[in-house]
Amino acid sequence: MIRCLMHPLTHSVVAELIPRKEVNILDQKMLEKLTITGTTVSSEFKNLHRVGWRVYPNENKEVFTKTFEQFYFMHGLQQQGYCWENKREVEVPTEKLAQSILSHYYASLQPPPDSDSLSNNQ
Repeated sequence: MIRCLMHPLTHSVVAELIPRKEVNILDQKMLEKLTITGTTVSSEFKNLHRVGWRVYPNENKEVFTKTFEQFYFMHGLQQQGYCWENKREVEVPTEKLAQSILSHYYASLQPPPDSDSLSNNQ
């Protein structure tokens, strides 16, 4: 199941995760930062996966995905308010969304229910 990393303020998808396989970072600033600085890992992780102290997105996808989940998200993004959501819950069909927007718009055009009685009393 694909999970989406949601930005805390914009509620936009900044990354998509296939657990234990791959993370696709959609936010360019986040991707640039991780490409330059990498993700710092623990000594246990370093020894277990035979990597350096930092893991970068252009290295082994599965190892980077683990570091993204276990270190970058847990020790940084989560404290900033980022959260994971299932992709199916994030995707709203465009037709359904447009229909909802239009129904709210048309409802706002309708006069209030008591507007006729108010104009007759004045």
